[in-house]
Amino acid sequence: MLLLLVILSTALLICLIGFWSTRLYPAARPFRYNQAPDVHIPEARKTMLHNTLAAKHQLQDIIAGALSDAERIAALTEWTHQLWHPQSGRHAKSDNPITIISRAQKGERFARSDYSIVLAHAMMAVGIPTRVVRLRTRDCAWRPLASSYLGIEYFDQEHFKWVWLDGRYGIRLLQSGKPLNVLEIKEAYLQKQLMEVQPDYVDIDVEEYGNLLAPFLDIIVACPIGQSKHYALIPPQLNLLHNKWGFAERLYDISCHSVVSFYASHPIKQLTRPHKTQAIDIRTGRAVSNF
Repeated sequence: MLLLLVILSTALLICLIGFWSTRLYPAARPFRYNQAPDVHIPEARKTMLHNTLAAKHQLQDIIAGALSDAERIAALTEWTHQLWHPQSGRHAKSDNPITIISRAQKGERFARSDYSIVLAHAMMAVGIPTRVVRLRTRDCAWRPLASSYLGIEYFDQEHFKWVWLDGRYGIRLLQSGKPLNVLEIKEAYLQKQLMEVQPDYVDIDVEEYGNLLAPFLDIIVACPIGQSKHYALIPPQLNLLHNKWGFAERLYDISCHSVVSFYASHPIKQLTRPHKTQAIDIRTGRAVSNF
């Protein structure tokens, strides 16, 4: 009986610490990031994989009627979500969109998170600079379960910035009509500022969605499409291991402590301001400088 009491007490203590570390502590002490640049993150690039993906699945026909990137993304999202009916907890365990689609066409079903992988590559295939983003809890190095959330950031040419896109539901978060990246979502959540979901016909409550993302907004790990390295934006105050438990799953390849570097503008030739890069102040969520 004593042993059972000790086990139950330990389990309760672990649950309380986990709740505190992901829910209460972030609000009490939000992390700050360096404003000076440090790591150079390479741009996303198209590869033969994307040419094959576009040709095999006729992606240009899917976006033929779209007049903007938002409309192209909406069309690609609808196409992606029709590939399989989601099955919670079952993951494709592949980063190859062609392989995932092929397996889905044979009747396999995967979790909603795998939509983000297929959608990110499809967006890159039609010329939208994209990176797969895995949001992680600050205790991800030792947390056994529910330590990450997979999504997308793409470079929005209209607003000249990186923008969060949840491939699971095909939604973005906006504030005063402007789409937000992950750090801006975090700041708006902590400051209890009003956000809205786009597209607005998706039946998701913005407050519930904010609570869903909240535990995962401290560490952002991005892999630009067409590149192999994973870059983690980590607050300087946090010492994070490269590998989970010190030896298992690799969490990231290169650490970045600079908001300026992590959210540097994508140098696309067709953009009118290809050499300007905005620094984002995490305290205000606004651009503070160009360089």
